[in-house]
Amino acid sequence: MNAFNDTKDENLNIANDPWKIFIVDDDRSIHDVTKLVLRDLVFENKKLAFLQAYTIEEAKKIMQDNPDIAVIMLDVVMEEDDSGLKFVKFIREELNNHLVRIVLRTGQPGLAPENKIITHYDINDYKEKTELTSNKLNTLIITLLRSYNELKKSEQEQINIREQAARTIHEKDEYIKLITDALPVLISFIDENEIIQFYNKTYETWFHGIDASISKMKIETLFGKDAYSLFKSYWNKAFLGQSINFDMELHHYQQGLRNTNVTLVPYTFNSEFKGCFSLISDITERKQIEENLNYLANHDPLTGLLNRTHFDFQLEQILKYAEQKAEIFAILFLDIDEFKKINDTLGHEFGDIMLSLVSARLKECLRKSDIIARFGGDEFAILLGNITSREEIIAITDKIIKIMAEPFVLNEKEYIVSVSIGISIYPKDGMAKDTLLKNADLAMYCVKKSGKNAYQFYVSDLYASATNHLNLERDLRLSFIKNEFDIYYQPVIDLQTGAVNFIEALIRWHHPTRGLLLPKSFIPFVEEFGNIVAINEWVLTNACQQVYRLQQQGLPGLKVSVNISPTQFIKENFVQSVTDILKNIGLNPSDLYLELTENVLISNFESIHKNIEGLKKLGISVLLDDFGSGFSSLNYLSQLNVAGIKIDGSFTKLVVTDLRSAAIVSSITNLMRNLGIKTIVEEIENKVVTQFEFFL
Repeated sequence: MNAFNDTKDENLNIANDPWKIFIVDDDRSIHDVTKLVLRDLVFENKKLAFLQAYTIEEAKKIMQDNPDIAVIMLDVVMEEDDSGLKFVKFIREELNNHLVRIVLRTGQPGLAPENKIITHYDINDYKEKTELTSNKLNTLIITLLRSYNELKKSEQEQINIREQAARTIHEKDEYIKLITDALPVLISFIDENEIIQFYNKTYETWFHGIDASISKMKIETLFGKDAYSLFKSYWNKAFLGQSINFDMELHHYQQGLRNTNVTLVPYTFNSEFKGCFSLISDITERKQIEENLNYLANHDPLTGLLNRTHFDFQLEQILKYAEQKAEIFAILFLDIDEFKKINDTLGHEFGDIMLSLVSARLKECLRKSDIIARFGGDEFAILLGNITSREEIIAITDKIIKIMAEPFVLNEKEYIVSVSIGISIYPKDGMAKDTLLKNADLAMYCVKKSGKNAYQFYVSDLYASATNHLNLERDLRLSFIKNEFDIYYQPVIDLQTGAVNFIEALIRWHHPTRGLLLPKSFIPFVEEFGNIVAINEWVLTNACQQVYRLQQQGLPGLKVSVNISPTQFIKENFVQSVTDILKNIGLNPSDLYLELTENVLISNFESIHKNIEGLKKLGISVLLDDFGSGFSSLNYLSQLNVAGIKIDGSFTKLVVTDLRSAAIVSSITNLMRNLGIKTIVEEIENKVVTQFEFFL
């Protein structure tokens, strides 16, 4: 059963008269997707029944035959650009159907109707087809069905009252009073002079305390000046013979102003107006429900800030105003730094509290004219209107960063939260809503990449950088499919014997447009995109396979080393995955070296130590790569069972010309010799370097 079902009974008794949902769209796929998403939805123990039309003429016929349709999902553009609007006008005016809930949908955002048109045609919602995901569509339909149901009940109540009044109008007064007194609505007959000739008991409970008798009282005296003014304007229309229905506020003697719905039914005798039957219902609770639904549609329920939908609407309005008045405004895009860690370590309930506190602080930094919204998760957007200078933006942004630096106190503990802020300015950084938001987001992303807890104004270079970044990510994801990776091998030579000790497997990427790329130009991006484990496993598997084949072809003592990323090395199942690869290939574990950069030891020592010991038991040796370039302690080295180290090539290049570099390399080699650890020197490119005695 669908999660949107309002009932608590697990064994539902589904009613036979389902809610009718009318899909009007010239795209058959929209029909299919809509029915698929909504097929299991149940509201108030009733399923949905779908009616479908692919043209407006077909839709008109179905609408005439089915006046009890609850919701219409209507395409804006069909045979004509305004086919949808014409159909709405047909429903509201020609069919006089004001109950059915209508949602306009379009796959062409640029053709969206203006708000005044939506209001004029009594359209209940407008959505782009791409917006209506499963959850959103279910939520929308539930909201519309609830609204339809309330209106239907109200209409039925009014119909029942009118029918009851019509049946009893010629009966005896006592019989009429007996019936009308039992109804929880204000029923009266007001003559042509606006004097109350008849009223039911509800009048007495509503207007309790009035000194004079309600009977024979003028309606102006009873209702009061403000309510009478509105009442009179509709009374004049009823005087012309037209039944009128309208809403107005009416004062209750205990509850104060209440929202009411009024129906005036004119009564004529011999074509002469004699007065009106008045039926007044208290709809305060219904109004409150509608207001709550409207609030939830435009606000974030957690923080009370605007949601993205309403922020976008506000931004569109301000864009029009700024264009007319030649004003400048700024968009700030904010993201809470490391918020995922807060949720993961302290829980989502704590995270929600923190979001509310952050929202409150952000509002403290803004002017009354500024607009703030929560876009979802830990993302916020701020619109700074009527900006006169860049310094004004900086002042507000600095204020935000400063106030966020103050600790948040929860459960007597202090927590520090920072934000990264990207800024775009209209019209310099864009003339359209989406462009301004995108550019502010790019600037914020730049702050994230460069250290967080700061702000960044958008510059055009950020777009080029982001585009290159996106293209590289796309190319990397396709590289496996296109077999663009290759493995090159570099020999590691024993300087005393001249023999090849082992070969190092080095990945290369044959990029379709950039040519042959070395690991340093793409491996950092692979780690960022989350593909590093897959690439590591590919290199390890292929290198072991190739070395095993070479052993079978006459090189039995050949060994190979493979670089392993820290992300993969610290995994719980890493040792087992290496074991499985070697077992499947048949390569002896003693013929494999695994290389790990030394700087990873600082933050993951326990996991590294455990896996090195596990590999050692299998006979696999571990080398520390780029030794001397990081910040790891020799204390770590003394605790790890590594077979060797590789001195970073930055020292090797300078041993001939720089005495300090030569001294460092000499100290490292002597220390390793005393510890019984092999020393491998990277990037020896000439015989002169090999003559230094500490290499022999």
